[in-house]
Amino acid sequence: MTIPEPVIGWGALIAALILTFVAPPGRRGRYAVVGSLVVFGLYLTASWFLWPSDNWLVPGIIAGVIGVVIRDIRRWLRFFQGATYRAIHPYYWYSRARRRRRY
Repeated sequence: MTIPEPVIGWGALIAALILTFVAPPGRRGRYAVVGSLVVFGLYLTASWFLWPSDNWLVPGIIAGVIGVVIRDIRRWLRFFQGATYRAIHPYYWYSRARRRRRY
């Protein structure tokens, strides 16, 4: 029994849309990269099975890049908005004096 191609395409598209807009993005960097690659691959797969002409690569790449950018913006809004860089006084930026770190 084989699965019809439109079912695979629609399934990949729905999974990509869920991962892009609904599923929480990962906090750690390597999982975020893997998640972005999975989203990009799902958009390419959906384009392969659903695009009617032979030129399926361009719409898949465009949709994949847009999906990855949206996912990265959601990740930034969730984890890095309001995160501040721990900067100390400019006197210490150029190694004029070493400051001991005390936490």
